[in-house]
Amino acid sequence: MSREKLRVDLLAVPDASASVLFGFFDVFAAAGRDWPMLIEGRTAESPFEVRVVAASAEPMQVANGVWL
Repeated sequence: MSREKLRVDLLAVPDASASVLFGFFDVFAAAGRDWPMLIEGRTAESPFEVRVVAASAEPMQVANGVWL
């Protein structure tokens, strides 16, 4: 059975910490995907479609000098 994925948009702002932003990305992307692989050895997909979004498509520097 195939379900429509739930979209999770993570907002990138100049004061954001890159590690927190991408940490949340990893958590949502791994949800429902990694457990079946580790325990049952089968592939699965996350129920989430995760994206990093911002007000502009231009590169921006976030906290600690990391560029997105």
